[in-house]
This record gives sequence, structure tokens and C-alpha cells, in this order.
Amino acid sequence: MTDFAPLFEAAVRAVRAAANTGPDDLALAPRPRHTVDTITSDALDELYTRLAKAERAANLLADSHRRADAAEAEAAQLNADIDSRDKTIRHLEAGLTHERARAERGQAVLTRIRQMTDAWERRLPETVRTATVVDAIRSAMERKEPTA
Repeated sequence: MTDFAPLFEAAVRAVRAAANTGPDDLALAPRPRHTVDTITSDALDELYTRLAKAERAANLLADSHRRADAAEAEAAQLNADIDSRDKTIRHLEAGLTHERARAERGQAVLTRIRQMTDAWERRLPETVRTATVVDAIRSAMERKEPTA
């Protein structure tokens, strides 16, 4: 969850800077109430000035909230994208591990076939040994060996 305290403090500073006011000018301290009979032109101007400053402050605060909401939504989307990519990476790593194991098994089989071929050549008696079969096995293994 986002900590809004720094954002709120920045918004208050921005409101005060925009309104060119101090902390007391935005306070809701009671001011003398005017009536139609007692209000002066200067007092009316002051009320309109205070109203304009309050409206600017409210607009700045609302804009800050909209930007904070947009930033939170963007952060949530980015986190979802990261999670999705992490899942994809884990899936690809598992596939790579599987393919490596498969390649190692294939290499082991190929090594065993070579060993058997060498053993046949050495152990079989001359009359039983068929050079054509051994040569065919050797040539088949050499053609199908992976290049990577």
C-alpha cells in the first residue's frame, strides 16, 4: 500500500505556493460574519479571494488524488506484468532443464551404441562379424549426430 503522507505534504506545499498563502490563510478559523448591511467592499473582496484560494487548493488536491490513483493503477499493472513475465521465465527454465536432460539421455544412448559397436568389432569371431552391419551403424550415427 502506498504511503500518502509525503504526497499529501507535497500537495499542501503546492497549494500554499499556488495560493501564495501561509498556514493561517487556509485555516478555517472563524472570521467575523458579515451581513448585507454591514459588509464592505474590501471585506467582500477578501471573501472572494479566500474562496478562489480555497477552490485552487481543492483543485490541486483533487489533481493530486487523480495522479496518485493513476500511479497506483500503473504500479499494479507493472506488478502484474512482472508476475506474468516471472511465470513465463520459470516455465521456459523448466523447459530448458527438460531439454537439457533429454539431450544428456540422448548423448548417453549414443555413447552406449558406440561402445557396443566397438565391442562387437572386438569380441565377435571373425566368421560372425559382419563389417557391413558395423559400418552401417557407424555411418548412421555420424549422420545423425547433433551439430550443437
